[in-house]
Amino acid sequence: MSFNPSRLHVLFEKYKNNTCSRAELQEFWQLAAELSDNDQLEGPLQQMWEEARSGSHAAADADGTRVLNRVFQKAREEKDKSGYQPRRWLTAAAAAAAILIILFAGGSVLFFFGENGQKKATAKAVRPLTNDVPPGVTGATLTLANGQKIRLDSTGAGAVSKQAGMDVRFSNHALQYEGTANEGAAVYNTLSTGRGQQFPVQLSDGSKVLLDAGSSLHYPVAFTSGERKVEVSGQAWFEVAKDAARPFIVQKGDKQLQVLGTQFNVHAYDDEEELTVTLTEGSVRVQSSKGSAVLTPGQQAVIVNSTGSLKTIEEAAVDQAIAWKQGLFSFQGSAIEQVMREVTRWYDVEVSYQGTKPADTFTGEISRQASLRELLSILEMSRVHFKLEDRKLTVLNGQGK
Repeated sequence: MSFNPSRLHVLFEKYKNNTCSRAELQEFWQLAAELSDNDQLEGPLQQMWEEARSGSHAAADADGTRVLNRVFQKAREEKDKSGYQPRRWLTAAAAAAAILIILFAGGSVLFFFGENGQKKATAKAVRPLTNDVPPGVTGATLTLANGQKIRLDSTGAGAVSKQAGMDVRFSNHALQYEGTANEGAAVYNTLSTGRGQQFPVQLSDGSKVLLDAGSSLHYPVAFTSGERKVEVSGQAWFEVAKDAARPFIVQKGDKQLQVLGTQFNVHAYDDEEELTVTLTEGSVRVQSSKGSAVLTPGQQAVIVNSTGSLKTIEEAAVDQAIAWKQGLFSFQGSAIEQVMREVTRWYDVEVSYQGTKPADTFTGEISRQASLRELLSILEMSRVHFKLEDRKLTVLNGQGK
């Protein structure tokens, strides 16, 4: 990629205002990553930083310049040590060479390349480093209708059980329901992921669901009635098989989604203030105690859990909403509490705060394949610091470590 200062400036302005598309972010970082091989870049980036400091973001302090200089230095060191190629996407271990953090008015803006350019939906076990916590793994617990619990992980395969005439199998890293159901009352299973787990299931009608960490899905072994109804908690990605005669219904308390054949994400954790439904294909009717809305692709429904009020976002940040299933953390002006809730779920740690909670906000993407220590080292390039003892993570106030 040849150096184009005018294009870099355009992308920087979009980056600064959080209006970059994912493709534009990739282009921006490809340009910025070339700084280790192209000293022409350091001057324009530094100039843009100074303009940002002297303009509407005058409250930014010298920390931004210090961090920027640190990134320039890290990029060169990484190249000297490992023959860094500026245009390739980096692993989390080489994150420092691909990060640019700019502190604006009490917050931080952060971007990071995903692992090897691939967005992986399936987590893999990683041997933990000293005083480190590995990322989440493929795993879940299946609770049968009789209360029996079966542990599922990435090493298992084969028949799990036979219920109501249906074969339940663990194949191709997913739980699958196949066969012809017996007549009679519906038989229900519950699939649950704990903290630090993620798991896919294919239901009897061919619909596919991917559960994120700390989530559950309650569903019939076979859909035998005029509707297909499941209950969800936490976060799940749905790819619903088309069946015009039987609508597919997703229930969360008094909130309901009704679809025929579509793809959408449900974010419905009990410790979050809002439930969100983000649609990528088809159509969904979302209903709460205070109203309903029909979504088209690219839209998002937001329901306030405490009141039931519902609003529709016409142009939703779809990439951010579904980044988790592609193996990424994605933040958009996220407060430290939001970041730490995701950390708690994915790394299975307990988070506490020492003193006043930092006011910094975070925008960008980080690979979910990063260990916790690697992720924290990225976040610590802003003014936020941490203490990690076993699985107890403390967010420190101010500059303390």
